[in-house]
Amino acid sequence: MDLHGRNFVNSDLSGADLSYSNLNISDLSRANLRGTILCDADLREADLTDTDLSNANLSGADLSDTDLCNANLNGVNLHEANLSNSKLIKASLVESKLTCTCLFKSNLMMTNLTGADLTDAKLKATNLQHAQYNYKTIFPKNYKPNSHGMVEVRSSLHY
Repeated sequence: MDLHGRNFVNSDLSGADLSYSNLNISDLSRANLRGTILCDADLREADLTDTDLSNANLSGADLSDTDLCNANLNGVNLHEANLSNSKLIKASLVESKLTCTCLFKSNLMMTNLTGADLTDAKLKATNLQHAQYNYKTIFPKNYKPNSHGMVEVRSSLHY
């Protein structure tokens, strides 16, 4: 489906199947995309600021150069997605799947990554200053979050 450059500001597209759709340069800011399927979708240069993408499936999606600042990405599947050069400042990626995800030169400053799975994620030149993680966050092999300015969130509730 070609939805290139369309305006979906404040739209409710929750639960829709938009797999393989062309949404590049579209404005999806403040949209409700909870549970939406966007597998292999083209979202390059899209505006997704303040968008609710919780529990969405974005596996294989191209989100390069996308603005996801303040977006809710809790529980989202971003397996093998391309987020290179994207802005995720203050986004929430709690319990998200970021396995084999490309985050090259992305800005995840102050992002919540608690419980996220970053196994084999590409984090070269990624800004993770003040991003939060916890004991459940899984990093690529030999990755040292503290040396990248990340902040560990400790809870007395885990056993």
